Amino acid sequence: MKEELFIRAIKKRKRRDQWFFVFLLVMGFFSLFPLFSVLYYVVSKGWPGLFAANDLISVFGTLEMTLFALLFAAPLGIGLGFYLYETRGTRTVTVIRFIAELLAGMPSILVGMVVYAIVVISTGTFSLFAGSVSLAVFVLPFLARETEDRLIASTSTLKEGALALGASNSRALLQMVLPVMKRPLLVAVLLGVIRAMGETAPLIFTSLGNNFWPAGVFSPASTLSLQIYFDALSPYTGVQAQAWAGALILIAMIMILFLVARWISKGESK
Repeated sequence: MKEELFIRAIKKRKRRDQWFFVFLLVMGFFSLFPLFSVLYYVVSKGWPGLFAANDLISVFGTLEMTLFALLFAAPLGIGLGFYLYETRGTRTVTVIRFIAELLAGMPSILVGMVVYAIVVISTGTFSLFAGSVSLAVFVLPFLARETEDRLIASTSTLKEGALALGASNSRALLQMVLPVMKRPLLVAVLLGVIRAMGETAPLIFTSLGNNFWPAGVFSPASTLSLQIYFDALSPYTGVQAQAWAGALILIAMIMILFLVARWISKGESK
């Protein structure tokens, strides 16, 4: 009798698990259907004008501006993350963390206005440099917090073990923590690049856009996000088609970077 009740309970639990699995599949389909619908619509609209000259200029400007932004933000953000990790619990770190969270929650258009008041007005021109500075300010708090969180999650026990064996704090950081943090820091930088690529509002006040190849660092430059914004406002269908093409290229670039970051994270977990 007890065996029959046990077998009946097991079968009931299996049926319940199967129903929940089917329910999750259906909900997953309904949640992914809008995403794939948008992707299909963007591909169908953007494919005809994919290889326009303005797209190549905007791709070059996006890569160049993102690279310059990383040159500013990556050393400062990663260094600030290490500082927050090393001096946890102090009043200074509490203030710095509050400022970082404030900057991370600030609308990007305000960042663009501040950089416009400081950089654009002082240099007298909209420029690729000013756009890079605005993106760097936008990405900096994200890199700092991401670095600190990954250090706490990945290396706290490792560093404590090195210190317990007699290693100095600097030696534990250089020989134990940094080799382990190569992949997590690379993933954090790639996620920062993804965040920077999709920004438009700060670039309107700093980079302005350019239909031609930029003449230098201190000249206006275009990005894919700026191209999409300005072309979408045009009443001409040909120009609007270029906006769809730019959106397709930007989505493809972001998806490639995200897949690379996932691949690196997968290698890190192994």
